[in-house]
Amino acid sequence: NISPKTTQIVKVKNGSTELVKSTDYEYVNGILTIKSDYVKSLLSGLNTLSIETDKGSIRVAIYIVN
Repeated sequence: NISPKTTQIVKVKNGSTELVKSTDYEYVNGILTIKSDYVKSLLSGLNTLSIETDKGSIRVAIYIVN
């Protein structure tokens, strides 16, 4: 969850590639959901997403195991 719920997502990136809202992710009521089709497209190993909000930015590590 992203707190407070009024926080706005500016962009979500994987490296230099910006994810597409509604296609790759959704953000509703403070919950950021990366869609399964996007997760399936990730390479095995460590993937780091950068989430930019109106309050700052955070990084999230996703480790894919096949």
